[in-house]
Amino acid sequence: MVFTALALSSVRFVGTWVWIAAPFVARDLAELLERIPVPRPRAALGVQSVLVLALGALVAWPEWMRPDLPFGVAIDPATYPGAACDFIAAHGIRGRMLNDPHHGGYLAYRFWPDRGRLPFISSQPEYARPEDRTGLLMALVREDGWRALDERCRFDVVLLERDQDPADSLLDFLDRDPRFALVFADDAAELLIRRERFPALVAAFSYRVVPAGRARRYALTAAAESDAALRRAAEAELDRMISSSPIEAGASHQRGYLALMDRDWDGARRHLERALRLDPLLPEVHDALGFVGMAQGRPRDAVRELELECRLHGPSPGIFYRIGLAWQQAGDAGCARAAYRRELARDPGNQAARDSLQALVSRTGRGS
Repeated sequence: MVFTALALSSVRFVGTWVWIAAPFVARDLAELLERIPVPRPRAALGVQSVLVLALGALVAWPEWMRPDLPFGVAIDPATYPGAACDFIAAHGIRGRMLNDPHHGGYLAYRFWPDRGRLPFISSQPEYARPEDRTGLLMALVREDGWRALDERCRFDVVLLERDQDPADSLLDFLDRDPRFALVFADDAAELLIRRERFPALVAAFSYRVVPAGRARRYALTAAAESDAALRRAAEAELDRMISSSPIEAGASHQRGYLALMDRDWDGARRHLERALRLDPLLPEVHDALGFVGMAQGRPRDAVRELELECRLHGPSPGIFYRIGLAWQQAGDAGCARAAYRRELARDPGNQAARDSLQALVSRTGRGS
């Protein structure tokens, strides 16, 4: 009863409940079956055991095949700032450090007993002073909150999770703060240092084009499409970022899109496939690989990528039209017609899909 109530109160305790409940539930089911006249299996006990194990494996198989949770036991390297701390240690960076609370435990473990690299806040923020907790919360959502916290604490180092929460804008604030420079970034964390405190490191390692925050990162990709010089500079910095850490799905993703702008199909494919190896659930990457497949004359590969995008993330606007184009390039008029019709069923106003379907029907003589 206690563990059932605990499991109902929080999903994180369901696994614990299963281990506790299994022997009790098994005993109760056995007693219940003894009272109910049900046919008993006549197979040997060993055969019954194998069948039960096979049934259990069949039930668990979809979960084992999830690309975001590969089978095995390991710590996801994207959940702690391991490579960023390697950079800190290699370059002798010390000083007052601002960090995300869930990185506090790793920082304390990694740099103990070096008091020059203490985290600002630990994994248990309730142990921090109330003004520090409030100051950090305000810094995440308001630029004047960040300025007030830094004025009070004067941070030398800022180490924050790269994947910002939708309500978290601190990295965007830091992009606009000329006192700090981004010197390291991967999927786990971004490291910024105060320029006047570490001038040599800033000169050697700062990123001048690739930003820290989400807002300017999106803006950079859009601006690079029409500015070849900016695109070249961004590609050089992203290549350096990719070489600095084994977990660079985000940088590889962005680098792949810049390669698409260059019409470098092989490079785009290489970077995008690397991004998926590191993060199999990145959205829109299979869609981009479908475009690459079409450009390289591999239409069936393009269909596979586009359909995989649909399965993983749902159909995006125009994706069935693009699948139809791929099937048409592959010479399969029937599948192309079906894809165009699916697109028109979702978006009757898609004139490109309507024109493609009508042209295909005119050529093949099949009804629309």
